[in-house]
Amino acid sequence: MGKEFGSSTVVIDSNEPGTWVIKTDQSIPDGELWLHQAAAAERLDRALTYLEQPPEAADLDVLEHHLSAIFPETK
Repeated sequence: MGKEFGSSTVVIDSNEPGTWVIKTDQSIPDGELWLHQAAAAERLDRALTYLEQPPEAADLDVLEHHLSAIFPETK
């Protein structure tokens, strides 16, 4: 097939005895298929947008007050 296809994934079909049809193919591993679904793409786009924004300073006193209201037993 030549060096230009050396790292390609191929599918080999046999439509009739003695005849092979070889086609290049692209596949997505099952564990990565979720990345190509619309809901995941939207979440990833939102995450990338947040990465482009500069971080905001946190008010730790407000955070502590908020957390103590949710988890009062931790005081």
